[in-house]
Order: sequence, then C-alpha cells, then structure tokens
Amino acid sequence: MTIDSGIIRAHDQLSQCSYRYGRHIFGYDDGTFREQVTYSVGFDSHPYSVAVGDCNNDNRLDIVVANHGTNSIEILIGKENKPFANVFLKSLGSYRPVWIAAGSWNKDMFLDIAVVSYATSSIVIALGYGNTTFTVLTEYSTGYDSLPQSAVIADLNRDNYFDSIISNSGTSNAAVLLGYGNGSFTYPKLYLTGVDSSPFTVAVGNLNDDNQLDIAVASYGTSNIGTLIGHGDGPFTKIEISSIGYKFRSYSITLGNLNNDNILDVVADNDNFIV
Repeated sequence: MTIDSGIIRAHDQLSQCSYRYGRHIFGYDDGTFREQVTYSVGFDSHPYSVAVGDCNNDNRLDIVVANHGTNSIEILIGKENKPFANVFLKSLGSYRPVWIAAGSWNKDMFLDIAVVSYATSSIVIALGYGNTTFTVLTEYSTGYDSLPQSAVIADLNRDNYFDSIISNSGTSNAAVLLGYGNGSFTYPKLYLTGVDSSPFTVAVGNLNDDNQLDIAVASYGTSNIGTLIGHGDGPFTKIEISSIGYKFRSYSITLGNLNNDNILDVVADNDNFIV
C-alpha cells in the first residue's frame, strides 16, 4: 500500500491520495482533511501504488495509479478546484506493477515514471512527453528472482541526475541504479540487507549528519531497520541494523524531523503498530 501527497489545488493546502480505488482527500491548512473522494480506475484493476506529479505540463498536479490487476497505469488529470477527470490509460504488457515513482530522468522537465514489476523482477522506465503520453518501456533487471517491492528516487552521487533505489524482497538486498541524465541507468549495484531480511520499502535521507544521503530499509523478514551509509559518490557501505522488536514485521518506512531537533527520525509500520 502506498499513499502520496502534494498541493493538488492552488490554495497551497496539502492533499493525500490513497492507492485503493483512487481515493483522494483534500486537506485544510489546520491539519484536517475533507471527506474522501473516490475515483474508479477500472474493474479488477487492483491498484497497488500511486504517485503525484504534473503529467501534462499545465502546472497542476495529476495522479498516476499503478494497476496490478490489469497491468496498466492510469492518469487522473487534476483541475483547479474541480474533480479529477480525463483518465488516460497506458498498458504495461506483461509487467505487473506493485509500485510507481515519478520524476524527470532526462532533464527535459517533463514527468517520467518508474514502475516496479514484481513478477518480472525488474523496474520499467517510461519517459514522458509532457502531454500524458510516454515513450516505449525500457526494462532494467533487478536480479534473478529478486521480487522487487518498491522504489524511491534521489540524487545519490550529487551529479544533479536522479538515481533509483529498489528494495528486493526475494534476494534480501537493495539495488541502486545511477542515472545518466538521459533516461538511462547503470547496471544495478546490489547491497545486502541481511539474511532473510526480505526488505519491502526504502527511504532516503541524511541519517548521520554528514550531509550525504543514506538509505533506510524496512526489513519485513527480520523485524528490523537497516541503514546503508552513503558517501556522496554513489557507493554505500556499512549496513547498520536496528531492531524494532520481535515479530514486529515492517512493510513501510518514512523519514522526517519529528521533534524539531534538525535530526531525521524514522517511522515504520508493522502488522499492528507504528514504531
């Protein structure tokens, strides 16, 4: 399950999008939200993940939905102070999406998308033209039987190009693909996250106050959080393990400064709690 957020309307109040049935919740500036609005994304579509970005270059945020059941991506076009409309569909062929991420990988300022395909153990890149259409799919393997679960994008080596980090539950590692700035990536570099760790999600941030990006991994199989230390040049070292408690199996992880001390904190879920 994923939830994404962004300024959907022009009043600068945060909105949230849930993956199930294309639900959308408008936010007020006091921290509360309006009643949810539900959008259909097709019969048996089984949406697994959402991302928010401007797909048609009109300076309004749209919603991109990864439909696991129909092997497709749907785009709900944002309208100022109006419901979302004009659903655009892109088939993914044999790729079964479980996660979607959005960004500009070729520096043309148009939104591109990356889709994690669990069934084919790969990540698929589609470059956008700025009008809700995309190039043909380019596939990058994440390793045999890697069974990837999620991806996050960030500039890991400070070259001003987006890179991709993928969690591989089948092979218990994180795959790092460095971007060339033209929509293509290096061959994945794999970092072990622990025996039988089965990582589900990853998050990126400066976790040790050295101004370099590190990777935090939520390991469902071993009930812990793993940290890969970054050095600003691409490679990572020193997997550090923090237990979140016996049988606390975490699916999701995020980072934020929760106590206003200018140090990033980690929030992870498990079967019944948030830790």
